[in-house]
Amino acid sequence: MNNWYNFSLLLCQEDWNITDFLLLTQDNARFHLGSIINITANLSSTEDLLSFLQVQLESIKNSTPTVVMFGCHMDSIRRIFEITTQFWVMPSELRWVLGDSQNVEELRTEGLPLGLIAHGKTTQSVFEYYVQDAMELVARAVASATMIQPELALIPSTMNCMDVETANLTSGQYLSR
Repeated sequence: MNNWYNFSLLLCQEDWNITDFLLLTQDNARFHLGSIINITANLSSTEDLLSFLQVQLESIKNSTPTVVMFGCHMDSIRRIFEITTQFWVMPSELRWVLGDSQNVEELRTEGLPLGLIAHGKTTQSVFEYYVQDAMELVARAVASATMIQPELALIPSTMNCMDVETANLTSGQYLSR
């Protein structure tokens, strides 16, 4: 059996609703839920959190090497990994998955273990990113065209629209290519 299907849960908030996640994993015969580690009472003291995590993580390391974290803010997640690394409970011995989406700006690699699986959410809509990317592509294309043939990329002088010169390429036609 694939060890990724054997997992334990680590909960940082007592009121976090994971019912849908548990139902999803129970309906799939491949998944096996190990321990549920609730650290909500142990987050205040570093020593209490360390001793609690040492016992819990050592007990699940061989049976359920995947840990799915729910209800943890990025500052708590970093603190958990810093404490465990500092006191020789290596987070790299386990596979870590953030079960709830985090802010993309906060998902930086410093303080997080290699191989952490996470998904991010943004405060801006996807459409804004699309428009920004499209405008950047247009700006790059115009800049490239200007470098190749600057005389055609310049704003044309005033001319009569009825005078059609088929032989010469206009700046608008050039830039639209």
